Amino acid sequence: MRHVRDVIRMKAAGMPSREIARRVGAAPSTVRLTFAGHVTSTSRYLPAVLKSYAAVETEGHARELEAYFKSGSGKAVALKRLIRKQLVALPPTAAS
Repeated sequence: MRHVRDVIRMKAAGMPSREIARRVGAAPSTVRLTFAGHVTSTSRYLPAVLKSYAAVETEGHARELEAYFKSGSGKAVALKRLIRKQLVALPPTAAS
């Protein structure tokens, strides 16, 4: 499936699998099997959840930003600024 980001975004928005398949040009069964965990290459990443996103104006800028987030420093920035800020602080456990 070539449009993984789009598929995850559409699924997170609650779009039916048939509509997702029509939009990305895949068979409906492929989309259903992917989210059911029957596709070996993607099953370990399920459930796929969109935690944060960044809107950019051009595809070129999006590719540069994606390459940055795949680097070591980009991963650290993404975790610290984009993902962890959205997590709810858990109360300390009795053991700690």
